[in-house]
Amino acid sequence: MMKFLFVLLSIYNAEVVAYESMIVHGYGRCIVCHKAIEGGGQLGDYGKVMAIETSTFSKFENLKKRKFDQAIQARYAHLQSRGETRNFPMQFDYLATFQKEGFLAELTAAKAPRSTDEEVQFKDQVYLRKALLSYQKGKRWNFSAGRDRQYIGLNLVDHTQYIRKYNKRGVEDFNTVLSVYFQKDKFSLRTTGYLPNWGQQKKYRESGFGLKADWINSRLSLTGSYLASETLLLKRKVHSLAGKFAWKKTLLMAQVDYVDRNNFVESFGQWTHFYAVSMFPVKSFELRAHYESIRRRTPFVLGQNRMGLMSRWRPFSRVGFQ
Repeated sequence: MMKFLFVLLSIYNAEVVAYESMIVHGYGRCIVCHKAIEGGGQLGDYGKVMAIETSTFSKFENLKKRKFDQAIQARYAHLQSRGETRNFPMQFDYLATFQKEGFLAELTAAKAPRSTDEEVQFKDQVYLRKALLSYQKGKRWNFSAGRDRQYIGLNLVDHTQYIRKYNKRGVEDFNTVLSVYFQKDKFSLRTTGYLPNWGQQKKYRESGFGLKADWINSRLSLTGSYLASETLLLKRKVHSLAGKFAWKKTLLMAQVDYVDRNNFVESFGQWTHFYAVSMFPVKSFELRAHYESIRRRTPFVLGQNRMGLMSRWRPFSRVGFQ
């Protein structure tokens, strides 16, 4: 089966997406460029400069400091599979942030892509992906509450990968969260309590507890994560080890997860592995080869492997191709 995927990423007003590969440029922590501690969402002043610096054609702009900032993020895909061709919007988000005296308010409103030809009202396609209020106390402590995604392992961008896709069962990326983040020198620790995503189907609403520890310098990142949670259908525990190492223009990444599930009748375990090597011949271009595997023990036996090649090119600070 042959597949080809082409994605266009376009941003208005402020570049909002960076990748887990930014450590190859010497940036081990997301907060250096992003407004949010764990990355994602909109970029800060320095991050906007870096978006220009790591593009092919963009030139320096006079960037204004804003307490209130907003952006639009859109992704469009052209997919060929088994002789069929599809064109569809993968993502369309509105992002807004307000920052003042240690407080940061983040909002991301998303429009869900249409999966059928049925007529659906616009209001039924819009949902909140993120609505989070954070407070930074000094240089070490950060407290946040609201709606946010789960932070485990490498925080991989591609949601189609085994290591993300098969570690869940009807559970979405975002929950109602209460989180405490502590950082000292190269070490950081994040503890999070998860409450259900109330907009989700009742049987998939998840609550639980998560822990994530990082040791990071400019070229090496080591991460350990743990998540214990349950829905009406099952309980799950996720144990994750991940790492990134950058050497010159080469980046190595790896993540290994063990997931234990219990459906209140019987339990079973699952291993997922992700390994990747990326090359950066120039700052604005990445070529990656990756390998993934999944192994699930009885009673639901599953064993699969997948290899792939991927490239990213950012011609302008607000436009990228994948």
